[in-house]
Amino acid sequence: MGASASGFDSLSRMMEEQLQTVKSQTSGYAQQLSSVNKNISALNALYELQVNETKACLESFRGMQSDMGEMLEHVSLGLDSTKLFRQESQQLAHNVASLNSVYGNMLSVVNNN
Repeated sequence: MGASASGFDSLSRMMEEQLQTVKSQTSGYAQQLSSVNKNISALNALYELQVNETKACLESFRGMQSDMGEMLEHVSLGLDSTKLFRQESQQLAHNVASLNSVYGNMLSVVNNN
């Protein structure tokens, strides 16, 4: 029975050693998983930040596009107004020339008498 108890004792010690090895390996594995989890969380936070910044840039570009459209509309209206001003200026110059001709003829008639 002594040999049997000694065998159990030896087996018990081996199992204890194996259990300690498993515990230390499990602890290391848990630490590595924790480290991986932290890294993934950091990457996720960076990704979320990048997505939010991309959304903000997109909204900014949409606002700029709207502003550019409005600006082009104003430029187009300004161009139309400039064309109208040019036409009216030409008409005014023509009318002044006609009036000068009429007044010139009137002065000629008055000076001849």
